[in-house]
Amino acid sequence: MTSSDRPFLNTRQASFYLSLSVSSLERMRKLDEGPIYRRHGCVIVYHIDDLNSWSDENSSARMNAHGSV
Repeated sequence: MTSSDRPFLNTRQASFYLSLSVSSLERMRKLDEGPIYRRHGCVIVYHIDDLNSWSDENSSARMNAHGSV
């Protein structure tokens, strides 16, 4: 399995994937407002499916709050 086949992203990669700053993703994690994450040893990782789900849920909520769907 190559690194491109792994479904887990570190914080820097996940923030890039979501178009967020690293500090924003870290802050959301501390406030328990961001995507689901896991600890693999002492490393925080995000599963790509969790990032997609979180993104879908939050983009729909934002769109509905602004009255456009």
